[in-house]
Amino acid sequence: MTTLAVIRTVPGLQLLRAAVARSGFEHPRTLVTSSDAPIPELAARLEPMSGEYEQVIDFQELLGPFHPAQWEPGEVELSLLGGVLKRWTAGVSTVVVEDLDHPVCQALVRLIPAASIVVLQPGLEAYGPPAARRNAGLEARVLAHWYVEHLPQLRPAMAGLARGVPAEPPKGRPGNWALVVGTDQAARAGLSAAEETGLLVSHLRLAAAAADTIKVALSPSMTPAQVAVARWQCRDLAAQVEWGEAGGVRRWGTPALAIGLDAPELLALERAGARVQTPGLRQRLMGLTPFQHPLRLPWMLLDSQLRTDLPPVSDVVAQDLLDVVSYVLRPEWRPERAERAAAALARLPQAERARYLWQRRLERLGLVAPQPPLRRWWGRLRHARGLVRAPGRAALE
Repeated sequence: MTTLAVIRTVPGLQLLRAAVARSGFEHPRTLVTSSDAPIPELAARLEPMSGEYEQVIDFQELLGPFHPAQWEPGEVELSLLGGVLKRWTAGVSTVVVEDLDHPVCQALVRLIPAASIVVLQPGLEAYGPPAARRNAGLEARVLAHWYVEHLPQLRPAMAGLARGVPAEPPKGRPGNWALVVGTDQAARAGLSAAEETGLLVSHLRLAAAAADTIKVALSPSMTPAQVAVARWQCRDLAAQVEWGEAGGVRRWGTPALAIGLDAPELLALERAGARVQTPGLRQRLMGLTPFQHPLRLPWMLLDSQLRTDLPPVSDVVAQDLLDVVSYVLRPEWRPERAERAAAALARLPQAERARYLWQRRLERLGLVAPQPPLRRWWGRLRHARGLVRAPGRAALE
């Protein structure tokens, strides 16, 4: 009986090593690598250490010309894939997957129906519920849920299945340089490639206004063409720019200033003494639709800890916020958590309710009483983007 692992990112591979080192499960003999990059042929590929695994399968080469990020197989395609992978899946008793809700991982666990499942989630989404509905049979196969403790003070929604690995802190005291951390939102369909490049350039210009030396931790999913465009648009910067990859964040140490959108490493840098900025995060969080968007919970956790317009939330409020949002995102996942979510909602400060929750969503779930029509109308009008509050209307609130 053997173990097979399906990994998509460098943080996922690092979490796999950490979980195995803690005797979470047997070291996998076979590693299946995949990519979510829009153009995976041009993106950086996972490079496990030589001899670390008996067999490494590149899913991109196996699927070609299809791309793993857009591949959702039917029964015919799945049966064909099962025949191709049969010699590697035979005798597998445990499947370790990075993000069970990903189409590639879903396909592979369906090919090995008798195997137990271990889930790895290196990002902040690990603190919340599944990103999509899962059938009861799939949930029953999950043995453990390994995650990185980016926020060690919080208890994940997965409760008894959760197995935490401490986040590796950056080395050294804050230096006299700035760090810009890239995002992988183009790979996750959160931004277009042009928007992702423009965001990186805007962050570089902010960093150049504050430091003479900038180090850039690029997302592995960013294509060479995007990097070339960013370099060209930043050619006029007076600061010295060193271009690297996401793995360099820990190797480089602690900067004086760190700028990014949604990298969980920003939390460790802030605890290490770096000044952290997440320009545009609040606006993007407010623009997410529907409320169940998979980016809502990780962006909310980052904003609640790193925001600059308000003080960061306390540990108690952060846990209440996590309990409420986890239930509101997926009420069908753990319906027994409704009472706990209602109690946590009652304790939340009004500022956090207004910033992170939707009134209508709370009403539909029965967590709050419906508002009178006039109050609801004024609330929508007041929160419209760019609207200046009309004078003399305080009585309507």
